[in-house]
Amino acid sequence: MLSFHLSLGVQIVQVGDTHGIRFPREFGLLLKQLLYFDRYTQLLAPSLSVLNDDRVKIRQAPTVGGPGIGDTIII
Repeated sequence: MLSFHLSLGVQIVQVGDTHGIRFPREFGLLLKQLLYFDRYTQLLAPSLSVLNDDRVKIRQAPTVGGPGIGDTIII
């Protein structure tokens, strides 16, 4: 599942390049870290599905007003 998100990130960069959009350097570093994470996860635990694991909590930020002070957003 993570590989799908990585390919989506690469596609976003390609579309940005096509339309002359320059992403911040940090965006590239984030994609690089996701590649490392994906590779080591597949090596160490091939059957692990990170996004479907019960121990990983995924929630969305509130739609109006953004997160409040002290709120934690876990992705």
